[in-house]
Amino acid sequence: MAVTTALRVAHVLAVVTIFLFAYGGFIYGFVPDWLPTRIKTALEIDSPVAGRYQAWRNSTKIGVHTHYRWNLFNITNAPAVIDDGALPEIADIGPFVFEYVKWRPEDSVAWLPNGTLRYYNKYYYRFLPEESAPLTLDMNITSVNMGLLALIRHGVTSTGMARAVEDALAQTGEQIISTRPARDWLYGYYDETMLLINNTYCNDAFAGNITYWMLCQIAFKLGVEQVPTFAAINANDDPSGPLPMNEIYTGAAASSTQPTPPAKSMLSYTMWEGRRKLDWWFSDEANMINGTDGASYHPGLEEGESITAFVGSLHRSITLCYEGKADIEGLHTYFYGLCDSEKQPLSINPWNKGFNMTERGIMPTPPTLMLPYFNSEPYFNDDDGSRCLVQLPSPAPALEYLRTRVYVEPMSGQTVKARKAMQVNVDFRPYIMDGDTKPCSITTGLNSTYLPVAWMNEYMTLSDAFADVLFDRVILPKDALFGSAAAAFVLAGVSLITVVVLCVREAKKRVEGGSDITHGIASGAVDDSIQQRVGLVSKDERSYSSSA
Repeated sequence: MAVTTALRVAHVLAVVTIFLFAYGGFIYGFVPDWLPTRIKTALEIDSPVAGRYQAWRNSTKIGVHTHYRWNLFNITNAPAVIDDGALPEIADIGPFVFEYVKWRPEDSVAWLPNGTLRYYNKYYYRFLPEESAPLTLDMNITSVNMGLLALIRHGVTSTGMARAVEDALAQTGEQIISTRPARDWLYGYYDETMLLINNTYCNDAFAGNITYWMLCQIAFKLGVEQVPTFAAINANDDPSGPLPMNEIYTGAAASSTQPTPPAKSMLSYTMWEGRRKLDWWFSDEANMINGTDGASYHPGLEEGESITAFVGSLHRSITLCYEGKADIEGLHTYFYGLCDSEKQPLSINPWNKGFNMTERGIMPTPPTLMLPYFNSEPYFNDDDGSRCLVQLPSPAPALEYLRTRVYVEPMSGQTVKARKAMQVNVDFRPYIMDGDTKPCSITTGLNSTYLPVAWMNEYMTLSDAFADVLFDRVILPKDALFGSAAAAFVLAGVSLITVVVLCVREAKKRVEGGSDITHGIASGAVDDSIQQRVGLVSKDERSYSSSA
């Protein structure tokens, strides 16, 4: 039987179909297991020649761009608040925008044999007047005198400090509310009462009393009388020196006694400011140092998975819960928000007691800072602000500025975009000093309320340089492989259909051809050529028979 052109094409297409199905099956079967290793190799930081190393070391320039946007609440009726006990009236001033410049000096980076990386962080804040309103840090803002309130809170629990505060206030005449340039509220300022107490009491006179001595050391740990305000922004263009050493997992080669850290441990803290565990919260779980710095997470994030970040400014780990998907600058991301459990009152989430949180779900400042504020979401969004009797300025900022959100590319774990929103508030009320029956003189007439002082948005975007690295080394290979596999399956399907169609048509032609000939002979309706052939055969047969 002769092989027609259609059958030859069908044979070739059948081979192609098998190859395409095999290729697609191989990609979908092998790549999901291989890709995490490929991503880990592409993004790990295990040597100075690692692809991600320079972006990590020069974080601001070629890694991520981070900005801090601070708004300050200005008290517009200070005399009435101090003299008549009126509730503060406030106006929202800002934003004052700063660029967070961060890097790790080359000579501070060391790879350890247990697969971890040790380094120094250096950073400073650069004011950006072109993005700020007002354009200068010289604008006067009237707010709560943080230094005095911190000293008064010490005086509430210490008779000696109470006496020191009252004596110093009688000499300086400072008030609980003061007017200072915005730069002082953001950078810190020299407080006359703190200076006087430092010079008069924080000396050998307190050396014999460990409690008073420790209070002085905490209050003046910087060696100067500059109040470390809520922002703690470094006003210099260069940091004064290296910060405490940190250590992170990298997924680098480990020693024979220490297994290679799993992918979920990549870039996560094992130490922070020289500590492996904190000691100021109320439980071991609250004192854990875990999670990453928020710039990236482990590769291969699964949909619905929660992630953890260690927030240095809050001195605690924060859990972020999955909320959905979003496309950010061409990248498919998962986005996360602060879990409700992180803000719940003790009656709902008793674990929050470890962070000193109140029944209202309000978290005070970390004890190590010794500052008299507590944190909430801006404008008490999603928080219990029931004790805030102060009328907040209207209109309120857009909702996007009030929520903490993190957008992460799931394959690499790289943060593409993030916003951390936080409001600073003080417990504004009369303070009864230790050993007294009446409030401290400068707080006697205060009307008790939560008083918003400032709110902050820290927002981060991926640099173009690192976005290119991420796309070229992770997104593009994955898309190319899975795209080619999908195309292979489509082409294989088309090819298979074509093979089936060709084979069916060829079979049909052969069946139809054979049926026509048989029917023609049976009915005598054969063409002339067949008749001639039949006649010739019959004639030849007769001749052969005669000769025989």
